[in-house]
This record gives sequence, C-alpha cells and structure tokens, in this order.
Amino acid sequence: MVEHMPQNGSQPVNFLSKNLRYLIRIFKISQGELADFVGRKQTTISNWVIGNSDPTACDLIKVHQYFGISLDTLVLMDIEKSKLPMDRYAANFIKLRNEKKDISGEKNIIKEPDVIFNKTVIGHLRQMDNKLNSLESMTKKLLGKDTK
Repeated sequence: MVEHMPQNGSQPVNFLSKNLRYLIRIFKISQGELADFVGRKQTTISNWVIGNSDPTACDLIKVHQYFGISLDTLVLMDIEKSKLPMDRYAANFIKLRNEKKDISGEKNIIKEPDVIFNKTVIGHLRQMDNKLNSLESMTKKLLGKDTK
C-alpha cells in the first residue's frame, strides 16, 4: 500500500510539479534538457514545474523513462521528503552522463523512449516467432508421424 494515498476516498495529492523541480535540481539538468528528451518546448516543461499545466500521459511516461522513477512515485509521492536514496541515484546518473560525454561527445546517455520501446517489442516478437516456428515444426512432425 502506498503511504501517501488518502484513506478517506478523497483525491490523491499530486506532487508532480514539486517532484520535477526537485529532480531537475538534484540531477543537475536544465528544463531545456528535459524538454529535448520529452520532445516539448522548454516553456512547456516550465509550466509543468510551476504547476500551470500537466503533461499528457505519453509525456509523463517519457519523464518516467528519463529519470527512471515509477509513474506513481513521480505523481503521488513527495520524493524530497521520502526515504528514497535519490542523492545517490542522481549521482550515478550524473556520473554515467558525464562518462558518456567523455567517450562519445554526446549530450544524452538516454535513447529516445520510442527506440527503446521498439527494440524491446521487436525482441519479444522475434522470440515469439521462434517459439511459434518450433511449435509448428513439432506439430508437423507429430501429425506426419500420426498420418503414416
């Protein structure tokens, strides 16, 4: 059970804007960097951070992928007050980002979410195709033996 969910049936508290401010600060990124990853303008990110607007579900998923933090944690938990080891996590993120810059000169270590998703889906489809081919082959052998 999530400790920050209200027990009386009222709406849960939305910590998204507060969490975005906190994550941008401890991950030492700019709103522009997050905007580039999400595919939005920096002003849109700024509106999310100050609470003037909320991201779409797709944008929220991209934010989750960028920071590697679950969606429910991003929205429903006050991350700064939580006992999550965010400082250590952010330090590892920054270290990896800097190592990637040193090696390749690239700005981001994180691939576009669609690319990651597509590669994962393609991998799963290939595995399923291989299993189906094996089943088809075994079925033909069994049917071939039964019909002789």
